Amino acid sequence: MGPLTGRLITEPCFLAHSEFSGDCPVPVRMALHRPMAHTNPHLIVVDDTGSRWVLGLTARHDGTPYKITSFHPDC
Repeated sequence: MGPLTGRLITEPCFLAHSEFSGDCPVPVRMALHRPMAHTNPHLIVVDDTGSRWVLGLTARHDGTPYKITSFHPDC
């Protein structure tokens, strides 16, 4: 199994910000994963098939870590 097994990767539809380099110059993807028993229920979303996923609120672009802040206006 690879590192993305059990994850859902979205299209690049999110804005992100880094304390090191400011706003990300491109929209980023969000990686969602399966919830565990101790997962905060406020972070769980349900897709159109009824599957539960945990929001991934971080992303990387060109090696820089970013925090996802909102949807990109073009999505």
